[in-house]
Amino acid sequence: MIVTKQKGHVLLIEINRPAKYNAFTKQMLDDLGKAYTELEKNDDLWCGLLYAKGKHFSAGLDLADVSPYVLRGEPMIKKGFIDPFQTDGIYKKKPVVVA
Repeated sequence: MIVTKQKGHVLLIEINRPAKYNAFTKQMLDDLGKAYTELEKNDDLWCGLLYAKGKHFSAGLDLADVSPYVLRGEPMIKKGFIDPFQTDGIYKKKPVVVA
């Protein structure tokens, strides 16, 4: 799960799936894209902070969940959301610190 919270001019973006070492599901990837889109579109936000709950930042992708989308050739981020990994060649204007 991705949890967001605004604190002043900063968007806090928390990866919250510690039981699975914060491995990303398709829903989490979409939620991350949604968070980055909110950051870019909200003029009151100046930057983002991406961090993880638990001992591990992230084990990467939850392959059991994500692989069907990959096999079908579907994009990892829902259409209309900003791609946090910038694989679409569109670059964000606001910085995101990863800690």
